[in-house]
Parts: sequence; C-alpha cells; structure tokens
Amino acid sequence: RFPRTMSLTYSMVMALEYTNFMDIAERYPDFRSSVRRAAVKIAITRCMGMCAQRSKFLALSREDGRMPGLDETFQNLISEGSKDETSAPAAPAAPSKATANGSSAAFG
Repeated sequence: RFPRTMSLTYSMVMALEYTNFMDIAERYPDFRSSVRRAAVKIAITRCMGMCAQRSKFLALSREDGRMPGLDETFQNLISEGSKDETSAPAAPAAPSKATANGSSAAFG
C-alpha cells in the first residue's frame, strides 16, 4: 500500500515555520536541489526589491534626482546595512502577477 499523500498550496508552504519545513524537507533528499533553487530565487527577488526601494530613496535625496545604478545602490545597501529609513517616502508595492492557476509568476 502506498503512503497517504497531501499537496500544499503556496500559502500553506509560505506559512510553515523554518524548522517544520526543514524537518519535512529532510525526508525527501531528492528535492534538496529544488528547495535550494527556490530559496535562491526568493533571496534574489527580495534583494532586487530592496535595491529598487533604496534606489528611489537615493534619487529623492539627490538634488538632481538622478537614479543611481544597481552597483551604486547595492554598495550603499551593504555599507549602510539595514538602517530604518523612516524619513524616506514609502515605495508603492508592485502589483502581484498571478498566473491562471493562482501561483505567483515570480516563482514559476
């Protein structure tokens, strides 16, 4: 007899605590590379979002309003760390690009 299986939605997976997720992932070593690849995609997406927000902040703080390049923005993020930029106007959130099956286009 085959073991009972269950599929999880994207929201269910994102709501898992790290330790619970890793406990489950350890049971399926064949998926380790897929999990790692997805983690890298999420990290890069978050980094690009941080760079976009910092780039807007830097442009607003300049007299000429010039947008900095990605290299300058990234270096600024590294040198400044994650300081709170409460004086900067909040960047508008990008609309979600959902596919027909409801999953996010950024991770598919």
